[in-house]
This record gives sequence, C-alpha cells and structure tokens, in this order.
Amino acid sequence: MRKTVRNGELLFVAADGSLTETPNDVDRRKSGKSSIPIYQGGFGFNLDYKGFFVDTQFSYSLDQWRFDYAQLWLNSPSFAPDNNMSTDILNAWTPTNTNTNVPSVNAANFDLGTDFSDKWLKDASYVRLRNFSFGYNFDKKTLEKSFITALKLFIQGENLYTWTKWRGFDPDFGTTANVGSFPTPRTVSFGVNVEF
Repeated sequence: MRKTVRNGELLFVAADGSLTETPNDVDRRKSGKSSIPIYQGGFGFNLDYKGFFVDTQFSYSLDQWRFDYAQLWLNSPSFAPDNNMSTDILNAWTPTNTNTNVPSVNAANFDLGTDFSDKWLKDASYVRLRNFSFGYNFDKKTLEKSFITALKLFIQGENLYTWTKWRGFDPDFGTTANVGSFPTPRTVSFGVNVEF
C-alpha cells in the first residue's frame, strides 16, 4: 500500500503498476525482503583500571524484515470497540484530513492490507546492549589482614537498550509473528563475590 485515495480506501499497486482498491492474486509480487538477517553477531569490550572494571556485550541483527502483526491489529478499526489502539488512528483519513497514509476507519478494504500489502513489513534490524557490568575488585593488599582472599562488588544490567527502527516491544521475537510473544526482559542486579 502506498497511500489512501479520495474516499479513504486503501490503495495498492497492481502488477501492471496501476493503482487499485481491489488487488488480487495476480498483483502479488515478491518484496525481496527476508526475515532471515544478512548480518548477525556480537561484539564487546572489557576495561580494567585500578581495580575498577567495565565489561560489555552487544548483539546485532541487520537487514532483516518482519511482518508487524501487532501494529496491524493496533491500527485495525475492527478492534477499536474492545481494545487499546495506536495513536496513528487519530490521523485516519476523513473528508477534512485527506493528506494521510492512514485509511479511513470505515475503509471497506482494510483487511486486504493483511494479504496484499507490504505496509506492515518492517525493518527489524537492531543493535542491543545485551550485557553491561561495572564493578570494583579489591586488591589483595587491602584484604591481607582479613579472612577474605578476594572481594568483588558489581552492578550488572541485561538488555539495557536496543537501537532499532522497529516500533514494537522487541525486534528479536524469534518467530515470524510478534503477537503473543513476550519481549526480552530488561534486568538490573547487584552482586558481591567473596572468596575465603
């Protein structure tokens, strides 16, 4: 789907390049986009200075595309009576709001957007700070008069931040549909390692 027409219906690009409100199977074309990332991996760095340390781990997944069912549902007028909706609907087509790509809430062909549109096919690439630790290792000289042989204090965070264009909770949902899958939790913990 590229835009809405004067009556608020969705407008699709047909196989011959013309615009239509009623696409069919002949109009289907491959997008060339895949849910399998082209680039995937991780990196990090470790730093130690006078007992203080920082450890980080990042993960990334680039050039991957996924169908955003959650945004489709959040923008579907049929769900409006019983569910929370996207604020995008506030910009829906009306006779006085025609410069928009959000169809009318009364669009009769909205459901065709599920089967015939790449409107909900979104870039799910991301870079995530998977793990971050900051702490202090006490030196042996400080501990030599105690019964402790090693002492480390630290704070650790997991999944602290994700850089992505994806609008939903988590671009890394591991399946083809992001509805009903829980986002990766963000956790922060404090710790003490003691050796005797």
